[in-house]
Amino acid sequence: MTYTGQELVVDLPTTPESFEQLIDVLVAKFDLPKRDHAVAVTANRIMHLPVDQDTTTWAYLGSCVKKNMAYQVAQAAGKNTAHRTQIDELVSIIKNEPNNMQAIDALDKAANDGSTYAKEALEKLNLELNPTSNVTPITGETTSELPLTNEST
Repeated sequence: MTYTGQELVVDLPTTPESFEQLIDVLVAKFDLPKRDHAVAVTANRIMHLPVDQDTTTWAYLGSCVKKNMAYQVAQAAGKNTAHRTQIDELVSIIKNEPNNMQAIDALDKAANDGSTYAKEALEKLNLELNPTSNVTPITGETTSELPLTNEST
């Protein structure tokens, strides 16, 4: 590690141990929450440095990792917003056309694929469209189980 007057310069690691040490310092110095993320981004950045460059700065490596983390957070937020918009559009279509099987199937698929937002929207929609029945108009499933009795006399 060398001090150039403005930034701390770090020699690129040449052994697995020196790479692990670099990551340890990077995680501590920049308070990075995910070590594995720092490993992946740092390895990628080192691989993309020019062939004749054998040093870099802590600031460069740290900002690369933080920027990549911020990108992933923003990307997830964007996907979440787009997903919610799609679900809201499906709900609107079904409210206007309760027999639109394409919209019903798409909403049901989203709910079955693990979307909590779609499951909640489906439950709410079922209550709005058919508040007194125990059979959901969309899936046809019974919402409450009746006890089965076998009364033979």
